[in-house]
Parts: sequence; C-alpha cells; structure tokens
Amino acid sequence: MSLDPSSLDPSRDGTHRRLVVLAILLAASAASPAAAEDAGGDYWDLVARFDSGHLLFAMAGVGNMGWGETNASAVGFVVDPDGSVHRFSRTDPDGKQHLSDGGRRLDMRSIVLDRSGPVWRFAVDKQEMKLELAIRSDGVTVRPAEALAPQCPFDVLETSAPASGTLWRQGMSAPVALHGQIAVVHRAPRGLEADCLVRRVEVFALEPDLGLYFTEVVTAEGKRRQWLAATAAGHVLYQGPPQTGELRWREGGGGYPQPASLKLAAPKLSGRVEIAPPAMTYDPTERLSGPLRWAVSLRTRPLLSAGPSRFDLTLADGRHAAGTGVARVTYTNPLKPGTDAAQLAGGGE
Repeated sequence: MSLDPSSLDPSRDGTHRRLVVLAILLAASAASPAAAEDAGGDYWDLVARFDSGHLLFAMAGVGNMGWGETNASAVGFVVDPDGSVHRFSRTDPDGKQHLSDGGRRLDMRSIVLDRSGPVWRFAVDKQEMKLELAIRSDGVTVRPAEALAPQCPFDVLETSAPASGTLWRQGMSAPVALHGQIAVVHRAPRGLEADCLVRRVEVFALEPDLGLYFTEVVTAEGKRRQWLAATAAGHVLYQGPPQTGELRWREGGGGYPQPASLKLAAPKLSGRVEIAPPAMTYDPTERLSGPLRWAVSLRTRPLLSAGPSRFDLTLADGRHAAGTGVARVTYTNPLKPGTDAAQLAGGGE
C-alpha cells in the first residue's frame, strides 16, 4: 500500500489526516531497533478438543507491538461440530495491571485465565457467549531447547490435560456440557515474533492417556527446526527433536500454505497425522484502521489458522493410539516467493 499525497490535503476530514500522520509515525517507529526492543510479552495459547465435537482455540496475554502501551488482550474461537465458528475477544490498556499472583492469573473481567491453583480456570463471560472451563493440571511442563527459537522461547505447560465445563452462546436454549482434553502453551517473545519466526506449525494429539505436541518453526533466517514432546499419565515419554518429521503441504495459499499431513518418528513412537483444511483463519490486524494496518504491515503480516486432524500412532510398548487431534499454523509473514520448495520439503534444518 502506498500513501496518496492527497490524503494530507487540509480539506480532507481531520480524523483521517490524523490517522495518516499516525501511520507515518508508526512506520518510522516500526523500522527502528528501539521499537523491537520494547516489544514482547507473555501469552498463553489454549487448544482443546471436546467429546461433543467442539474445538477451542484461544490466546490470552499481555504485551505490545513495540510502540504505545502494553495491552492485555484475548481472542478465541469455538468451532461447533458442524464447522460453524464463533469468536470472542477483548483488549484492555495498562496490560500489566490485569496480571496477579505472580503472573499466574490474567483477569480482564469478561475473560479470565487463572492458573493459581491445581485446577486452572478459563472463563468467558460475554453477552454473546458464556464459557466456563476447569482444567486439571498435571504439573508436567516440557521446555524445548533454547536453540529452537532463542528470541521466541516457549513452554508447553500442558500437553493434554482434562478439561470440563459448559458452553452457551446466543441462540442456544441451554448450555452444553463440555468434557475433553486441552493443551496450554506459554510464549514469551523478547521482541516482535516476526523478528525471530516466519512460521510455526503445531500438531496436538489430545487423549486422556496420551498427549503429543509437535512443532516446526521456520526462523527469520530461513532455518527449519523441529521439536516433539509426548506425555502419558503425568510422565514424559520423550522430548527432543524427532527422528522424522515430514510435513506435506497443500498447494496454493498465497504465501500462507497449509499442511496436509505429518509423518512422525521418534525413539518411543511413530505414526502419521492427517490434517484437515483449517476450520478457522484469523488475521490479528484485520480490525485495525487502514493507515495503522499499513504501518504494522511494514513489520508483520500475520495469519493464524487451525483445525482438526486425525492421528494414528504406535508407541514403543506396542500400544496403538488413534483419534482426533488439532493442528495450528501461525505465520508472522508470508513466505517469500521462490523459497516455498525449500521450506515445504519437510524434514529438519
């Protein structure tokens, strides 16, 4: 997008002119190293599969984009069994004031994530949706090697924890009971994620007796790195790079291709995951004003997508595990033309 000089014409609407000037200032700020140093935050991602067929994808946290205030924000999506998608969100200024109990409780009034006790709570109390979840944490946290993405570290707080509660939204005569499994990932970028990652793929197996988390990241330098964690009954079966992590991709996507399958092998498990087309796609900048969105796009043009998958795994003890999982893909920027073949081939770095 280019700025039209006429947009600064004094005869134009004053609000429009101020937005254009703000965009120019933000563009200069976005290009400066100081802006990146001020960016970063703490974010918690929740990915759940319920026996009713519902899926939940939610992100909540405190951070900033390298300019302005530190905000508390949350956005989430409930996918119904029929594939319809329902969104909830909230953003509050002065983000840090919404954190308490050593950062274990994030309270935005209508959206709360509380990890202060053995039973965690995630609640949404919006006019259009009411969601109440109790998450029974097993206390097993797995941490990828620092070298995976040094400036974008993350922890997998739960690979597959029991989650139960209720869901109501406008149009429903009564709440529906939810019972299933949830994964919780904590991200703590030390700057803009676009400065350290171009793409992150995450694949989850969410079963009562098995939790699996696989990720592949493409760094800003174009390197591809993979990591896998598998847990069962509160114990870590394996964590580390997989021996095989072969992603296959759908054609097209306009710079944001989507995975179709994953072939996986590690010391204590092997198998395959078939990944459905995304059930939801979200552009975090979509609600910004035109000039502000243009300024942000100088650094990042993000896109998040997620949907169901089917996994079929064999464990080292001969057990067979199969069921419905979830896959999520995060782009901080589209892939550059001409790099798709190298980055979509699968395998490690």
